[in-house]
Amino acid sequence: MASQSVIVGLCSRIDYGGDGYRSGLLEIGFKIFAENDSKFVIIAGGLVAGRALEVQAKEFVARNLEEKKAEAKESGETANSTVIRRQLRTEFIKNSAAELSREIPSFEIEAGVPVKIYLITSKPYDKDIGQEVATELIELRPDILYYNKSDERLPTKAVGKTIEVLVPDRAQWSSQYASTAIDRIVRQDQERSAQGFVDVYIVGCTGSYIAKPKGEVPRDYMGLPMISRPTETTTSENQVGVVTLKLSADNEHMCPTNHTLKDLLMYERTFVPKPESRSRNQNKIINHIISGPITEGYIADSLSIQRPTVVRILKGIMEPDGDWPGLIYDEASRRYDFPSDWFKHTLRYPVVDSNRFKTESIVAFGCLHAGSVNSDYEYFVDEMPKFVERECATILVGAGDFIEGLKHNLVERGEVIGGMNYTEQEKFAARMIAKVLLKVFATRLNIEGIDTSIKMGRAIKKALLDFVYIPGNHDEWEEDLGVTPLAIFHLELEGLVVDGITNIVRSQSKVRSLNGEITKIVRSKITNIIDKVYKFPSGIKLQVFHPHMGRAATTSLRAEHELAFGRRAQVVVLANFHTAVEVEKWNAELGQRVALQLGTNKHKTKFEQRMGKTVDFGYGCVRTNVHNGRIVCNTTIFCGSERDPVELSNLDIYEKLQEDLGVV
Repeated sequence: MASQSVIVGLCSRIDYGGDGYRSGLLEIGFKIFAENDSKFVIIAGGLVAGRALEVQAKEFVARNLEEKKAEAKESGETANSTVIRRQLRTEFIKNSAAELSREIPSFEIEAGVPVKIYLITSKPYDKDIGQEVATELIELRPDILYYNKSDERLPTKAVGKTIEVLVPDRAQWSSQYASTAIDRIVRQDQERSAQGFVDVYIVGCTGSYIAKPKGEVPRDYMGLPMISRPTETTTSENQVGVVTLKLSADNEHMCPTNHTLKDLLMYERTFVPKPESRSRNQNKIINHIISGPITEGYIADSLSIQRPTVVRILKGIMEPDGDWPGLIYDEASRRYDFPSDWFKHTLRYPVVDSNRFKTESIVAFGCLHAGSVNSDYEYFVDEMPKFVERECATILVGAGDFIEGLKHNLVERGEVIGGMNYTEQEKFAARMIAKVLLKVFATRLNIEGIDTSIKMGRAIKKALLDFVYIPGNHDEWEEDLGVTPLAIFHLELEGLVVDGITNIVRSQSKVRSLNGEITKIVRSKITNIIDKVYKFPSGIKLQVFHPHMGRAATTSLRAEHELAFGRRAQVVVLANFHTAVEVEKWNAELGQRVALQLGTNKHKTKFEQRMGKTVDFGYGCVRTNVHNGRIVCNTTIFCGSERDPVELSNLDIYEKLQEDLGVV
């Protein structure tokens, strides 16, 4: 039976009135909400660029004051400047609200029923004028509900979960890390609230995207991208786009999808339509201006045209013509450019058909710690195959620490099962992962109608997951003994998978003579990629890291560090910190990038407990849609349940031995 779920559309920082405002982005954002069947939409702060709009309001008042005073005198009214200023400000706010009411899109969730839009404003971003515009806006748009608080709770009745929308109520400190402001806002709300925790916290206005599952923290929370062009950095603004958030009745974790739109901003000047009738030289000049504002002199020099001729050519394309926006001339810089208001209100961006996307589904885990008395082996073997199948994963990633190891007197401290040595731990880890791979393989194998070894080989290759991994610091403790980390693990895993596939195939098919082919396929599918890059069929790349360092107080710091270090890949997976988070960043070279930091297969460790630290138990999945080798959107899924695991104890092993020997 399918889980009952609901989709919520999330956006922030429209920034109407600012230089970065783009009604075209709003249009695409709401198309995404509609296509994903969002049941309601939340605008989490930043309806307007408060500071910029206040300046425009003052300019509007100053520009019209004398004319309004003259009109008052002509009609015999008292030309009171204070009153007229107040009236003009109100007129400006009404005009702004009217324009926004036309430019904020809508869609129907069912015939004749428009989607509800919940609007929250933020004092430091929207200022007082934003609140005034919002108040006027709801009079024009009955589908918009305005909540004038920095912390609003919205129940999703269909799945029995509550969202709390948080926006800054004071100016935020600038930081290079995506999570700094988000962490602070969530923590402060949880500390001061007397209502208890909600299921999911949504933080708007920061222009950063992170997704943090509960475990180490009491509840899931995330930060939202902005849906305007970043023009200044007040926190760590990097993300542009919208989010569709899936909440399910039987899943304790949120499932957000970040739809990035920043590539559109990168190329937006190329979307300017050219005049229908234009000369060859006009076309050359337009192509130059598409690259950026330009002077007459630069045009003349680059195209080897006399300056008077350049001026004449420019005059022919200055005025708007059909879809052509025309040009403006800036006296201060002596440059020609497209009108900025055209980008704000008129530009429409191309939309790529989602059927053209290539999808990569990556399930990953870290810190298995085979041999530890605190690892949840049953959960891994039972739930990991289900998780892989549910998310239709094509690759399984292991991010190190497959074994507990023997350093730091772990045996003497009773943290290793029965004193298992390195060899036994590696074999144990291999058996667990082989079990997962074979369970998935058995589910996916389809040999109906296959009657040749060649066809059988193709079917086996298709059904078997790619498994890529790297060693972690616990695995690398073996190097001190002159042993290659995970060498036994790798050989054991290959052998177990080959034998398992052979048995499955022989039980279901009459095709024989496959032993050599199966071995070849398995060896191609199981790979140690330390210091290497894995390339997906879609063109994007993966790097996996297990940094030898401790966790940080700033949630996103380690993930962002590895994104910077792993500069060759769009997807970075990392572990070691026993805490989970997904962070996304964008750069011009690679486009949208995602770092998936993983928790652990342990519910606790003595080391972390003694330091007053909790862990994130479980695994993660990133499902990416890719177009032309660049990520279009990422869906994050965390898997891990808060439960009491079966406690393993060396004392129990000792007592069982005594019982078996009859010496008790």
